[in-house]
Amino acid sequence: MSEDRNEFQESAARERINEATLQRLVPEVQTALENAPDVRAWPLNWHDDKWVDYFYHSSSLLTRDRDLPRVQDALRALGAWRDDAGDSLTTGVTRLGVSVRESQHTPDLVEDLDSRLGAGVATLDHAFILTGLLHCPATEPEPVITPAAAYDPTVVRDALWPGIGDLSAGRDVAVSVVDTGLLAGANAWAPWIEGVRPDTSADIEDPDQLTVNSMKHDMDGFADPYAGHGTFVSGVIRCVAPASEVVVERILDVSGFARESRLIQQIHDALAHSPDIISMSAGCYTRRNIPSLAFQVLWEERLSQLGGIVLVAAAGNQSVTTPFWPAAFPWCVGVGSMSRDGQRRSWFSNHGAWVDVYAPGEDIVNAYAHMKYKTIVDGDVRDTSAGIVSWSGTSFSTPIVAGLIAARMSRTGENARQAADALLVAARGQFRPGVGPRLFP
Repeated sequence: MSEDRNEFQESAARERINEATLQRLVPEVQTALENAPDVRAWPLNWHDDKWVDYFYHSSSLLTRDRDLPRVQDALRALGAWRDDAGDSLTTGVTRLGVSVRESQHTPDLVEDLDSRLGAGVATLDHAFILTGLLHCPATEPEPVITPAAAYDPTVVRDALWPGIGDLSAGRDVAVSVVDTGLLAGANAWAPWIEGVRPDTSADIEDPDQLTVNSMKHDMDGFADPYAGHGTFVSGVIRCVAPASEVVVERILDVSGFARESRLIQQIHDALAHSPDIISMSAGCYTRRNIPSLAFQVLWEERLSQLGGIVLVAAAGNQSVTTPFWPAAFPWCVGVGSMSRDGQRRSWFSNHGAWVDVYAPGEDIVNAYAHMKYKTIVDGDVRDTSAGIVSWSGTSFSTPIVAGLIAARMSRTGENARQAADALLVAARGQFRPGVGPRLFP
């Protein structure tokens, strides 16, 4: 009887949390779109249904370089061609500027191109999002210790979850974190991230660029909705693999979106540092679930040629089976979220055969901005200024898996691909019905 009662209480609690996140979706998406004039949400009535199928940039399309001439001809025939020749990206993809008639929207134009050229020859330039930012994020940052307690290193270390592991784990392993950037000076209150560095000065994150609960680009003294995300992710990797070399790449603009075409350029630049592992907690849904063209070509032209490198990506937080890219690619390690004890899949986690593994993603505790936080819907102020918070989402199960790969590499001498494959075999050996293949820190 008590087990039934506990299950009922858990279910009721999840329903309350789900309703709260649905309330956050409309104001959060509206704020993001206001700060990204070229980004659109589809379908057009998303605010009524409180659901977004995907985000896209309205003034551009993507196509493979080899398909460029026929796509240009089709755009001319449709009256959507712009005079510029297009922006050739570094991975065999061209971004084309387009003009759409007033009676149409960019997805309608792609529909016309599908009928002329075949599905997927030209695709939208999708807007990628942090899995903890839009589309019903799992939770908002929550304080776990007081600012006064943050001066006690023992209290801070005891609060971390997962805790700091074997200090030799991850030695000589390079991890690239593609995220929001790195908070300057965070190692002062989070010493376990000492040595984590931004790729360039442009990859340092400013945590206060927006006025929360408004549409203004202005500082208000509160951390932005996604502030500290890259630092938090880096801190999780460092707890699981303390000796790993972590470099942070900032991909998001102030709105919280990352253009698909720009994102692969950023990853291409990151490859110059020869990372073993790329950890990415961003992704997107796509029109008709067609795989992200930019990432597919990135794999074909670069990643597949590099042998041992592994991309680890978050599966998304909408509790759906719809593919979330790049996590859904078979060559990517797609990570879903489960409870700390692995007994259940997280209520928010996407799932399905395309998710490779589940790792804890609830109530993860790590470094954050040294600022207070104001909640999205009701504007409640949370004193997160200790710089250590609890956060939930597949965003945070992802760096656990990245850290486990790094730790195994330093222990066995395997490359990242070999280590990832071995861990996935182990995860399938820990399969749990209702969850899936599982890994624990």
